[in-house]
This record gives sequence, structure tokens and C-alpha cells, in this order.
Amino acid sequence: MGVLDFIKKKNVEKDVDDTWTIAEGLQDEMPILYRFRAGVPVGVSLPEYPYLLSILWQYEIKNPSGMPSNEQNEQQLRFDDALDQMDNIGHGALMAVITGNGRREWIWYVNDTHEWLKKLHISLEGHPVYPLNIEQTEDIGWLTWKAICDGCK
Repeated sequence: MGVLDFIKKKNVEKDVDDTWTIAEGLQDEMPILYRFRAGVPVGVSLPEYPYLLSILWQYEIKNPSGMPSNEQNEQQLRFDDALDQMDNIGHGALMAVITGNGRREWIWYVNDTHEWLKKLHISLEGHPVYPLNIEQTEDIGWLTWKAICDGCK
């Protein structure tokens, strides 16, 4: 299975200007896959979404590529599906997903961390407990996303 096989193609109606980019890199000689928005979603103003939420899922590396196993990937995709309903609903925007070397990380920008986390818990009802670590920081200028996409606007 190739590195890009871990990208789930979805038929989700999104704004036509909502372009996602895929890039590959290396970390500790292991491939890293970056999937990120090439621009700020329509209707999202950076100052109105000043909080960065990093959702980290660390997994045991079971293959030489450092990518999740098929089973791990399926679990992460179920979680990803639950996150889909959270995107662009006036509370937050998913801006990047980083996968490889024993981790998958979702980078979100949100306007109210407490409200967003409440909605996340609701969207995960009926799901198993996932091994997540969620950190929040203030990133008014979206510097983390800009560093990932290297020049996105």
C-alpha cells in the first residue's frame, strides 16, 4: 500500500474554491503525508477563529512505512467521518491533517474551544474511546497552518 493510499476520497459537497493540497515529507527518515487546505474557507475570518486545536492520535508503528496499519487507518477514518460534520458550521475549520511516523494529527481553527469540544463529544456518541490528545493554543494569525502550507492565503 502506497503512502497516498491513506487519503480517503469523499464525495462531500464543498465550496468549489475549497481546494485541498497533498504534500509528502520526511521525519526521522519516515514518510509524512500532509493534507491541507490551500486557502481559508469562504466565510471564515482568521481573527474570528483565533484558537488552534491540535487533535493528536499516536499509534503503534506496525509497518516499515510508519503509516497506520489498515485497521488503524479504518479507525482513524471513522473518527475523521465524525469530524466532517464539524467542519465549516460556524464553529471551526479543519485546515490540515498530518499522517506518518506513528501519528495522525488534525489541525483545527475554532472560535470557541469549549463549544467546539462539546459538539465534538456529541458527534462521537456511539463511537469507541479513541486514543486522542487534544491541545489548544492561541494562534490568531494562523501561523501553524501557514507554516504547513508554506505561502497559502
